[in-house]
Amino acid sequence: MAKVCTQNRFHKRWVLNVLNSVLHRTVRACLYTALVYYALDRTLDSLEEVEEVSKDQKTKRKNADDDNTGSEEADEEEDEEGSVFIPLGLAYELPRQYYKGSDPEWQSFIKLASDKQRCNYLKNELTGLVGRYAGSHPMVQKVTGKNNKPKQFWIYMDFPDGPPPEYERKGFATPTLARRTKSS
Repeated sequence: MAKVCTQNRFHKRWVLNVLNSVLHRTVRACLYTALVYYALDRTLDSLEEVEEVSKDQKTKRKNADDDNTGSEEADEEEDEEGSVFIPLGLAYELPRQYYKGSDPEWQSFIKLASDKQRCNYLKNELTGLVGRYAGSHPMVQKVTGKNNKPKQFWIYMDFPDGPPPEYERKGFATPTLARRTKSS
């Protein structure tokens, strides 16, 4: 009889473990869906507000520019405003691009690097700005006192090789989601 009793206890524990696991997974799924639906609800509310504002702006634009026809870029922007982007996966960095010698940004960097007076002015402005903000912090004032000005600094002007990296994320762009309510 002792064997039957231990097998019965084992069977009961196994059933309890399965029920406990199912209960935990159900609660987690309910919490997750509640959070997702709450976020979607807030997104839909903000989209409705944006749509109302954009409709008002469109009517103002139409009244102001009756003879002007809409361009393709404006139509694309309007489509993007009304759509919701659902990302799939993580963003990844696109291949790095570098400045060419003829790029206007690179030419402006070269012009700035050759103007020593302007470089010194920018270094002094940056030093003064950092000194003011650091000097106004109470913890820094305890250590350095209230009237502190940077006496020596060492700043290099370093220019980037190319524009900032661009990232891309795959996903779905859905048309405007309108909240549907049942009338009873």
